[in-house]
Amino acid sequence: MTFTSGYTIEAFVKLPGDFADGTHSWCGLFSRIGRGGDAGKTGDDPLEPVATLNLSGGAELQWAIFPLNQDGIATNWGHETELERWTHVAVVNDGRHSTMYVEGCRVVRNPWAESIGISTVGGPWVLGAYDYDRKVEQSYYGWLGAVRVVGRALAVDEFMSA
Repeated sequence: MTFTSGYTIEAFVKLPGDFADGTHSWCGLFSRIGRGGDAGKTGDDPLEPVATLNLSGGAELQWAIFPLNQDGIATNWGHETELERWTHVAVVNDGRHSTMYVEGCRVVRNPWAESIGISTVGGPWVLGAYDYDRKVEQSYYGWLGAVRVVGRALAVDEFMSA
């Protein structure tokens, strides 16, 4: 699926107290195997996966994809995730723009550029890992609760946390 009409990806995550020690940088919650370059994308780093929901070394959520309508990566950034606490994250694309929500609140660092669909090279989705250059590099460090993928934009009151 390329999700040209929109999508919602949700997850409940909990990070251990030692997460931000730097050894778990860019661990993946949900990623689609396949390089952007293999999907014909040459902007940014074409070895990056076509879609990934990650955590930075500072426990910031990141949704990064190669949309169908862009040559480079479109990125949503969340704030630092609180450790030792279950947190709900959702990325909603209405067919034109992606918005990240944490605990039902829209985060500040969402891209303004139009972002239509998700590029694919036919690779599978991977839960709990991040791949780079078609190699799983960093598995998720923490607890992962329910994860849901919906082929349309959901309203906040339709989230699993509602």
